[in-house]
Amino acid sequence: MKNIIGAATLAFLTLIAPANAMAHSFTVALVIDGANPYSAQIKADFVRAAQERDGHADETADGHLGGLDVYILYATNAGELAALLSQQAIDISVLFDTAELNNGVQKLTVENNAVFIHAEAKDQENQGYITAQRIDMAIRSLGEVNDKVALANALTPRN
Repeated sequence: MKNIIGAATLAFLTLIAPANAMAHSFTVALVIDGANPYSAQIKADFVRAAQERDGHADETADGHLGGLDVYILYATNAGELAALLSQQAIDISVLFDTAELNNGVQKLTVENNAVFIHAEAKDQENQGYITAQRIDMAIRSLGEVNDKVALANALTPRN
């Protein structure tokens, strides 16, 4: 009888383990026009915010947001974002520039089951850091990134 219960428990844990394992990390793509005079600052500030807390030994990720490992990719336009999306899954794409650059970025993001954020351009000098903190708070409130609808709602600015 013990063997049957043990086997049933092992089978159950095997079934639920992949779902829980997927929630340990996520990927974010930062889409920033290379002509933006703040592009280097935005990237550096985003990474700085991602490295502020939740670090651990044997780190392989670029940092942590929301308690999860975050891998950060960069693109300067919709074409580069499409190339990234063809290579791997992206959970969140962040557009840091004007609506002109948005041609295709939002559409590509949604088509690939990722969450789209258009970062506010009000304070460009702190935009990368503020956006990373916004993502951190949203993911901490949810505890995961798998529910894209809940994630999109958590990342939607409230008036």
